[in-house]
Amino acid sequence: MRSTVDVSDKYQRRGRWAFYFSVISCCLGWVYPSESFAQSVALLYDLRHTTDPSSNPRDFPEIEFKYLKSESFGSFFVKEEIDLDGDDQNASKIYSELNQTFKLGSSSTSLHLGYSGGLGLFDHASGGYYLLNAYELGLEHPVKWGPVFGTAYCTLRYTNAKKPSYDPMAVVYIGRGFFNYKLYTGIDVEVWTTNRNLGDNWTQGLRGKQVSCLVEAEAWYKVRGQLSIGTLTRVSYAVYTDSGRWVIYPTIGCKFDF
Repeated sequence: MRSTVDVSDKYQRRGRWAFYFSVISCCLGWVYPSESFAQSVALLYDLRHTTDPSSNPRDFPEIEFKYLKSESFGSFFVKEEIDLDGDDQNASKIYSELNQTFKLGSSSTSLHLGYSGGLGLFDHASGGYYLLNAYELGLEHPVKWGPVFGTAYCTLRYTNAKKPSYDPMAVVYIGRGFFNYKLYTGIDVEVWTTNRNLGDNWTQGLRGKQVSCLVEAEAWYKVRGQLSIGTLTRVSYAVYTDSGRWVIYPTIGCKFDF
């Protein structure tokens, strides 16, 4: 869950672990030969105000960057989401995700390490908040069924709140290309839990666990070279809003693979 709290020095110190994690992964990429890599940048227009006006004052542009590098020992994945919902379409929120896998001998199952977190601004940049750092450790296995491919992993998840949360998380991603990959579709499903009481002033009276679910469905049609047009639609429960309801946030835009 992309939980939020006010900015403090304590979380800045803990956030250094995310930096160390990325540096180690990059160093491993230099030492071991790369087998393949893929990267893309998408410019999207988020229509969440159109579908959920009570929680979102307006629609806004968004940038999403993805990078995947396969190595002889595993794979490294980076995703950056930048919301341009500030004054004059300046950046209002940045969400980062890093995943590294390590092959376990000759087995197709891999060790999975993950990190996610971010920062946001509100009220014309007069205040800020964290998307709490979360660290994952678990097992990942590839998915292959005819032309459909993907991956699935289950992890233990540590959320770095004032009152830390230790939880399970399950993720499945599948994708498929059509017409010699002229059209590509994919879906990512993530389910996890988090403590309702995270130790801050807003949650200290709550009890139990909060179940969260995020589904991201994408469809891209290649129009010229590596340029595609399409959509990314997010369906979520207890991720972008505090209320116990499902919301649908569609986007439209273009994507460039390079």
